[in-house]
Amino acid sequence: MIEHLKKFWVNNIQKVDRGFSYIPGLGEYRASQIPYCPKKQILRKKPEWMDPIVLDLIIPDKLLVNDPVALGSNQSGNAIHENVQNTVKKSIETFAIEKKVKSTFFGSVNGLLEPFTIGGHIDLILLLGNKLCIVDIKTFKRVERYPAERYMPNEKYLDQLAIYMGLTGIKKGFILYINREDFEPLFYDIDRPDIRFTNMLKKCNEMLIHETNATLPETLPKEYKKYTGRMELNWECNYCEFKDYCFQEED
Repeated sequence: MIEHLKKFWVNNIQKVDRGFSYIPGLGEYRASQIPYCPKKQILRKKPEWMDPIVLDLIIPDKLLVNDPVALGSNQSGNAIHENVQNTVKKSIETFAIEKKVKSTFFGSVNGLLEPFTIGGHIDLILLLGNKLCIVDIKTFKRVERYPAERYMPNEKYLDQLAIYMGLTGIKKGFILYINREDFEPLFYDIDRPDIRFTNMLKKCNEMLIHETNATLPETLPKEYKKYTGRMELNWECNYCEFKDYCFQEED
């Protein structure tokens, strides 16, 4: 009986679609990834021009997508997304759910104009009155010693939302945080979406330059942590599958 239940769980729950996790190609960028480390984004693509020795250091078996804890968190997050989307479309006029967007832009590379694309999927587009509004859903979990609101909204989430607004031309958008334990909602407006979108386009142009010239961006610098009194890795580096590669010289 237990073996049957285990098999059912693996085949029907643990292996269900966890969202849009494919790796874009060179010159292609995902709205959900752009705000993060540019070096990580290029390393994940494993371009042909990379040194084979380097590629051996970033074998996919180190990827976080193979981490059971990461998978579990992602799974619960996707379940909440689907629940909210299904509930909203029954009671609010919904323009689109998981709207696929993709646009082509041109960046300056070595004095020439070169194309690049930005794509993604928008959680919700609602029709509020006579205006469209983008809703990007994120999840969080309250911890007694961790004041969640102090770190919200995440600036990278706002940049992602700005990208969606820039790709669609929709002028209104907000982040909806949902507590994974009790569905408590927290709403956050976005500031300066036009400026944020312009900055993200510049970041894509910089990555395009690196990809065209077969180079890698700099590793994210260490940060001073006031609670430890020393320089430590950026939080993104601590959770990155390429940490051992980027900081191997310090071993």
